[in-house]
Amino acid sequence: MSETDNRVEVGEFRKRLPEVVDNISEFESDFLIDSKNLKPGKYEFKFDIVNENKFWLEDIGFKPAIAKLDILDACYSADIRIIDYDRISLNSNSNYIFKLRVKNIGDLPWDKREKEGDGFKLGCRLINEGGKVKSEYRTELPFSVKPKDEFICEMNIYISPLELGRYKLKFDIVNENKFWFEDLSSPPFVLPIEISNSI
Repeated sequence: MSETDNRVEVGEFRKRLPEVVDNISEFESDFLIDSKNLKPGKYEFKFDIVNENKFWLEDIGFKPAIAKLDILDACYSADIRIIDYDRISLNSNSNYIFKLRVKNIGDLPWDKREKEGDGFKLGCRLINEGGKVKSEYRTELPFSVKPKDEFICEMNIYISPLELGRYKLKFDIVNENKFWFEDLSSPPFVLPIEISNSI
């Protein structure tokens, strides 16, 4: 990662590959980068494969994927917690209600929607071990949430018929059709679950 104004490298990040990758394999992965210690400005992120202590693929002629990002003075950020829920084994084709405490720990307000389909909402994504989103869920905010405001709400999660195995529920705030807070480096609340049988 480098600051693009003067091309100074300011940090490196690592994530293990999900498996051995042969020459015809592909995989999907998310990459969480904490921007809290970065000063505001324009940054360039290079995503590449590294053979640790030996070389990056870019060093031998392969082009990395490049993403550019503006780090702003103000930020969106949420602290989301599940209240009194410790069950991690769920059945497919079943309905569950999660009670959550949500606090605005950022610098900007979350405005409720003004028309159908837009505005900020509490969201959740059901993700499989390969990183693919299998289902999404939404709950309306009870009010426009200012910085330091918090609220308690319930989210209804229907687990559709799925292949048995391990999944994650990622709870986050979403600005509909624009971005999830996770996209802006605000960590979601992640609940590992196992879908163990069907009803």
